[in-house]
Amino acid sequence: MTLQEAREEFAARFYVWAKNEIRKEVTAGLPLLRRLETGCAFRFLSYIRALSDDEKTHLMTAYLRLQFPTAAERLGEPSSKEDAELVARFMNSPIMQSPAQLALLGRQLDGEKHLFADRKVLRAAIREELNPIFGQKITRYGSATWTYFTPISDWTVETDIDTGGRCQLAYYHVIGSPSSTTFQ
Repeated sequence: MTLQEAREEFAARFYVWAKNEIRKEVTAGLPLLRRLETGCAFRFLSYIRALSDDEKTHLMTAYLRLQFPTAAERLGEPSSKEDAELVARFMNSPIMQSPAQLALLGRQLDGEKHLFADRKVLRAAIREELNPIFGQKITRYGSATWTYFTPISDWTVETDIDTGGRCQLAYYHVIGSPSSTTFQ
């Protein structure tokens, strides 16, 4: 067996495994997918909420065929125009209107395996959006974490942004009372 034949055989076996996993995941109520705390997973779950189990399986399998066209074709299940339309309907749904999310899904459909945003690009995009709203950062804890303080009447709202660690983006707000110098 040549290296190319081995690759094709592995891809075909992976494809069969993935199809079986899709069926098991859908039948079990999508427990693994629900554990993913990402915008893409949340949007997908929101989109498929109203679909039957058969429709969920069909959409997910269509996406699989588009991701692994050679393996699908080798097994007699080539991707179809209907597959592309199902996935496009999801990608173009109002749930998926974030340009960044659409770009990420498009790259995934093109075969890109990297599932995380470039942190440097993400940080720059966040700052570009938030600086006009909050002004300059007041406190910075390295390139990954910074804090904005926004006075509102006698109160202060602290907005902490964190793009480091295990998650790509976390933020929280703390409201400081006018009668206290510490945040509540």
